Amino acid sequence: MGFEISEEFEEEIPYSLADYILQPIRLASTIFRAMVIKPKLKYWLVALLIGSAFTGLGMWMVFQKIEINLVGGGNIPEEALEAAKEMMNVFMKNPVIIYLEALLSELFIQLLAAVVLFVLVKLMSGEGGFSSSLMVAGLKNIPSILSGLLMAYIGYIMPPMRWEIDLSTGNVGGLGGAMPQGLELQQQAINMLVSLWMVVIVYMACRYGFRMNKGRSLLTTVILWVVLNFTIFLSLL
Repeated sequence: MGFEISEEFEEEIPYSLADYILQPIRLASTIFRAMVIKPKLKYWLVALLIGSAFTGLGMWMVFQKIEINLVGGGNIPEEALEAAKEMMNVFMKNPVIIYLEALLSELFIQLLAAVVLFVLVKLMSGEGGFSSSLMVAGLKNIPSILSGLLMAYIGYIMPPMRWEIDLSTGNVGGLGGAMPQGLELQQQAINMLVSLWMVVIVYMACRYGFRMNKGRSLLTTVILWVVLNFTIFLSLL
């Protein structure tokens, strides 16, 4: 049926949690195939929790160096400004909240990537089901660990910054305001590094896991990359 991998028998390839976690570094063709033959979602979940923890660590380290100053232009009562500042401190300084934010963000991105990848694989006559696509999307967790460590290092060496937000401008979402100068560029560079790493991972997963030819593997990889980076392209217009 729709989620069956193949009608013909294929010997199961054993792989461990360590194999899955290190796959973005090793890029072993046999492990990609094993993830398609028998996806182990418990490995994906463990990697998601670990990757989110390091992403949250990087965010927390950076946020510790940012001082928030809210101004209302005389149109907003002082009590409301203080309440807004306390709320932002909860979301930017509380490690539990930051971890949950990172976890939910990673979960959404990986589910979206898995859905798009699954549809593309089926359109390209590849093998595997949705669970296999989710396992491939979950390989982003390991690059996320490294990007989280890089962000944590940036947070460690960066000087204290002042983030001034004018609530009277009417900005919506996160109370508006611009990211401190230089920090946004560094974050984009790290995100691009992770994105390019995932291009290699997805291409090899298509070739050796889903068993697609080079052309279809490349096309699938490019389409998935464009979909997941759509907001970046919009910001450049």
